[in-house]
Amino acid sequence: MIIIPFRKKELVLCQLPGLSCMGCCTEPKVKDKKIIEDQLKKNSERFRKTKDPHKFALDSGEDVASGSKICKTLIKEGDKVFCPSHPLSPYTKGKDMREYCIKDYWCATMKEFRTWPEERQKKMIEWIKTKNYNWHSYSLANDTGKSIKEFIEYEKKNLG
Repeated sequence: MIIIPFRKKELVLCQLPGLSCMGCCTEPKVKDKKIIEDQLKKNSERFRKTKDPHKFALDSGEDVASGSKICKTLIKEGDKVFCPSHPLSPYTKGKDMREYCIKDYWCATMKEFRTWPEERQKKMIEWIKTKNYNWHSYSLANDTGKSIKEFIEYEKKNLG
């Protein structure tokens, strides 16, 4: 286990209050919502039985779930989809308990977002809140780069 590899106080788009992205935890793009939700239900039930994020990651294995093509460590609690072994999870206290992830991977959206000044990042997060995304549509928007492209267009038209 390692401590989270993020910069101090770094803003990340993956887990915003009330909104989550799981785009990079799929193979290769977020697909059919119903199929993914069925797999999330199975994963969530397995995690409820384990309650140990590190054991859950180890037991899940490195293969994605057949059919849904999502990581077998992803769970859904309420409207949030996340990995309980991830350092931003409420179950890990900031430790990275993932075993089979490419831990330093960032989607193209997040790669660009990380280069921006914090003030611009906060503006994008505020803009995201106006979009009425759910976990699925938000994941698609980030995974395909649509969210950042739309925000840049919004900026040009509205923020000068």
